[in-house]
Amino acid sequence: KKGADAEKVRANGLAWSKNKFETTFEKSEIADKSDEFPKFDLDEVELGKVLGKGGFGTVSEVRAFKVTGVKQANKHKSRRNLMADHEDDAQVENGVMESRAFIAEHCVRASGDARYA
Repeated sequence: KKGADAEKVRANGLAWSKNKFETTFEKSEIADKSDEFPKFDLDEVELGKVLGKGGFGTVSEVRAFKVTGVKQANKHKSRRNLMADHEDDAQVENGVMESRAFIAEHCVRASGDARYA
């Protein structure tokens, strides 16, 4: 029962957040282009040191992305060859695979500093 209650609270919170977001920004003239950015699952992200904590969460640096096929691309293949390996994949068609590969390859600067948080 405790798990079911937690799921209900989570579902209600998500519904409230979605409604609040939509009503807050429905008259905004700024286009929402968040769907155009590649997405990564948390298990694909290798986090580094904590940069800060606050009431809304914790911000950590991103040290690496563990994306299938991209690690090999870093060492052995160009992005073009990686794309050829996945040419039938729908993600390649709309550029998602290439964007994910680019981000994974460039997440750490030459100086060793993390580029993303």
